Amino acid sequence: MRVLVLEDDPTDAFAMRRELAGRFEVTLAATLADALVRLTTPGLKPDVIVTDLNLPDSNGPRTLEILRGASPDIPIVVSTGHLSEGVRRQLDLLGVAHLHDKNDGFALLRAVLQHTESVHHSIAVHKAHISTEIERVARLAAEEAAGRAIGELVQRLGLHDEEGVRMAVRLARGWDAAKSRFAAAIAAGLASALLLAVSAGIVAILKNQGSK
Repeated sequence: MRVLVLEDDPTDAFAMRRELAGRFEVTLAATLADALVRLTTPGLKPDVIVTDLNLPDSNGPRTLEILRGASPDIPIVVSTGHLSEGVRRQLDLLGVAHLHDKNDGFALLRAVLQHTESVHHSIAVHKAHISTEIERVARLAAEEAAGRAIGELVQRLGLHDEEGVRMAVRLARGWDAAKSRFAAAIAAGLASALLLAVSAGIVAILKNQGSK
């Protein structure tokens, strides 16, 4: 798991790296500006952020607010000194994943990140399972829809039925194009949305032909 540590105190920064490096891939940033560059550069985004609230270019809950705006899906652990109850409530409202008191030592921070890593892995596995299941069901449903449409067409199609031949050609072309769009959409994670479009397209073809 990649961890971005925002800490301007060199002693604390290297203590965190020493404590975490055995298990995590740790990157240090001394300013909020440096962290934002990493968060907006492809390939540099971390899996979790550990930040002090008081940095050279940002102070207090505003630090968390800016980080949350730049990385809404990345868990953020605030590692700082003693906090007032008012500040704690602000941080909770801003969606902090965990509050770590530096006075408790960095071994506890390591345990917090190990738990975060476990949760992160579980979520990733769950998402992968759901994506695979959506793809499977969507493909089956699309094939079934096409089968029903072709079955209805076969009933109308006779050896010398010119209209039926035209329908077969149009449906074949439409289905081939729909399959290509369907496969592309699955790759982009849009299987369920395109399934509706595929089904609607087949129905539209049949309705259009039925009205002629």
